[in-house]
Amino acid sequence: MICDLNGYLVAAESPTALQRCLAGVDLTTERKVRLVDGTGESWMLLPEKMIMAPAFPMGKWRKIEIIRLFNESRNAKESGRRYPERVIANRRLDTIIRDIAGLISE
Repeated sequence: MICDLNGYLVAAESPTALQRCLAGVDLTTERKVRLVDGTGESWMLLPEKMIMAPAFPMGKWRKIEIIRLFNESRNAKESGRRYPERVIANRRLDTIIRDIAGLISE
């Protein structure tokens, strides 16, 4: 999963791992936190109750949206990394998500 916290991305392999990652983060100013899972499904986290739910209006993320989420993130800007948009035709969605989660975790 990739979690967007106001432009800063966090990656986790499961909801439990995500909960552990977010345990030390102050989420009091957050209303909804956007997430994308390994299949491209959109989720939201309601921080006040620490509940994850499907994000109905968003539905599935497209490859380009996930790549741009990373490329425009604070993580990418601070590390000077970019994920190439030209790989869209050659890579599956789950591979792109795994690659980006790896870049976030480094």
